[in-house]
Amino acid sequence: MNKKNMLARVIEWGIYLLVFLLPWQVRLMWKMGEVAGGYLEYGTFSLYGTEILLLVLVVLNLVRIGGDRGDKGNKGDRGFLRYFIVLFFVVSCLSIFWATDSDLALYKFGVLLEGFLFFWLIFSSGVGRKKIAWMIVLSGGLQAGLGVWQFLAQHVAGNKWLGMATQWPMDNGVSVVGTELRRWLRAYGSLPHPNILGGWLVIGLILCVGLYESVYGTLVAKWGSQETKRGFSAMVLMLFFVVMFSGLLTTFSRGAWIAFFVSLLIYWFINLLKKDKLGSVVGAKFLIIAVLITVMFGLAFREPFLARVKGEGRLETKSIEQRKGAYREAKEVITKNWLRGAGLGNYTLYLYDADLRTIFDSAGMEGYMGLSKEGGIAEKNAWDYQPVHNVWLLVWGEIGILGVILFGLIFLFIALKALKAGKRLPAYGLVMLVIFILSLFDHYFWSFYFGVMVWWLVLGLSILSTSSRPSGKDEV
Repeated sequence: MNKKNMLARVIEWGIYLLVFLLPWQVRLMWKMGEVAGGYLEYGTFSLYGTEILLLVLVVLNLVRIGGDRGDKGNKGDRGFLRYFIVLFFVVSCLSIFWATDSDLALYKFGVLLEGFLFFWLIFSSGVGRKKIAWMIVLSGGLQAGLGVWQFLAQHVAGNKWLGMATQWPMDNGVSVVGTELRRWLRAYGSLPHPNILGGWLVIGLILCVGLYESVYGTLVAKWGSQETKRGFSAMVLMLFFVVMFSGLLTTFSRGAWIAFFVSLLIYWFINLLKKDKLGSVVGAKFLIIAVLITVMFGLAFREPFLARVKGEGRLETKSIEQRKGAYREAKEVITKNWLRGAGLGNYTLYLYDADLRTIFDSAGMEGYMGLSKEGGIAEKNAWDYQPVHNVWLLVWGEIGILGVILFGLIFLFIALKALKAGKRLPAYGLVMLVIFILSLFDHYFWSFYFGVMVWWLVLGLSILSTSSRPSGKDEV
């Protein structure tokens, strides 16, 4: 193996390692965010361990491409995509100049840029689609197992080297399902919030279905031949599906539940309409398994399950009202900043400053000085300042109308390409649907480092599926 091939292999397996390690949140927090006298995650400056690995791989890939005298990969009709991406980053960069905290906006721009570098790294390095899908499934299985253990133990053990904070159900600010009898801790895995774990598991579950279809189809086509390896792979995938789906239930993430069942139902229904027997059988099989596990989980943990499904109880009602209030806040932010936005990463700071201005305008200096000694607003804590739980509204609120349009065009271009790839409905197209549904219920694809990386990972995996390279055994 010559040096060029060796470098390519190092980059390829480095990417697989990066995908697998992505959920582990070990980081150096070098500037703590603060608002209303308390900690603000959305204003914190951090350096994640996976960022270092990403940047090393980017440098190595640049060396490889330089040695090849340019990237000779398939360009096709992706010219428009390049223009959309460039314009999107120009608009995002411009928002730094009018942001409340320009340093924070610059930091968030760097995270966004890293997300694009991850995207570029995936489709320019010649990695295998199926291997990336396997890494996501393996990572999801590990996270799901950890999440199930956390839910059963009702405790998250903190470990700074794994990026995990200690969580107890009785602590304030911890994600729980409240019932009349107790507070049920939701599963975190190694991620900052159960909803984020839920999103990662749904992506892994859908890719697991795609991988299983590929393996199962080969087994059916070659029935009677020596297919021990593929038969073992099919059993492993089925096992991982059961573990990941069980983990998904313990997150109690309604948005993730909806994304999973809607995506899998669409997969089954389209294959049924196209009279694709293989896809129909696989889709029906996994739907039945998911329903059976849901029924068993609901019977075993009836109290928190029904509370979450029905939205009953004090905490559930409070959560729903907070989301409604966040949408009202988003309307105000967008109305006042519809053209250029409040600044990249500055949404929550804008909300806090708006509260300060309101107090000062209504009560003058006396009202302004009525703030608490810690600098917080009466009856409002730091954790009350949250981004709106909708990626598209958050993007609009931070970088304006042109930014959200370009963000949408990038997504739409890649989604349409992914949906057209392959004879069957590809798993990549379904994963694009998953992150779109999730983006309507939460903000982490824009507000958290992990979410940004996952968003661009899915885009990169999807654009890779449209490559003109021979797909063959690499198709999912």
